[in-house]
Amino acid sequence: MSAVEIAINEYRGVRMVCGADATEDENGYVGGNWRRLFGAQGITVTPNESSETHHYDNRAAIQIDTEGAIDVAMTVSIPELKTKAWLDGKTITANGMYVGTPKKGGYKAVCFIGAKDDGTEELNIFYKGKFTGGETTHNTKDDGTEATNTTYNFGSIYTANNIAKDEDGNDVPCNRVIVPLDDKWTEAAILGTFTNGVSDKEVMTPVEIDALKTA
Repeated sequence: MSAVEIAINEYRGVRMVCGADATEDENGYVGGNWRRLFGAQGITVTPNESSETHHYDNRAAIQIDTEGAIDVAMTVSIPELKTKAWLDGKTITANGMYVGTPKKGGYKAVCFIGAKDDGTEELNIFYKGKFTGGETTHNTKDDGTEATNTTYNFGSIYTANNIAKDEDGNDVPCNRVIVPLDDKWTEAAILGTFTNGVSDKEVMTPVEIDALKTA
């Protein structure tokens, strides 16, 4: 019996980190227009899942699964002040000054494109969550080549509205999609065209993205 062939790949490359406002109410999920955020040095996506075993009659009888927010940890270039204000929920004045006003809440969506070493790319979209972080370090200049960047974390949770379908065709909430980019699922078709860092396209739901295959 011959071995089953599988594709062996590793991730190598990341680009196109974008964000958008995300709101939900009784009328559904609404994602705003995508905006470029910063350059990415590295992004780590960590699911938060656990399973607990309950014992009955002297044996392991039940396992309870729990699922928390997905942690998207980003090491990135320093964002422009208007972008930093949007990420932090602070104020940017008309003249471009960042002001540390009381934090404004509000959910965001975020995406990035990750590449594999075979040259293919995947678009990762996280539909609802909040940013934390933005730590900065300022060091004196010396005769070396070191410089500092910044880090942000995004906690991705499920949407309240049913914006996706499961394998049985049921309407369900969603916290993320991974889209293998190809001639139908193109970067432009899903993320749109950017002018001055802002796209002409709003966040597409999983159902809308899936429909591109048959359009």
